[in-house]
Amino acid sequence: MSTGVKQSVNQQNIDYLSLLGYQYLSHGRFGAAVAVIEGALVLEPDDGNLKRSLAYAYLNLGRCQECLEILERIGEPEDREPVALLEL
Repeated sequence: MSTGVKQSVNQQNIDYLSLLGYQYLSHGRFGAAVAVIEGALVLEPDDGNLKRSLAYAYLNLGRCQECLEILERIGEPEDREPVALLEL
């Protein structure tokens, strides 16, 4: 498989996992959302939207420390207001 094809398949997988994770979040299935979003982050570890979604899921599961740790690592230094970063 060529590099271009691999990148395309990889991006499709990330898009699918991201959409599935978002659907789980919107239906209150936070545990399932965590599993899917963590899988997507393996493929795309620097995706800020995935990280915010994971933080949101953690928050709703009562895993506040993990949520805060993610929020503190995303965004530019001047954008590090954790509450603002949670807005989905």
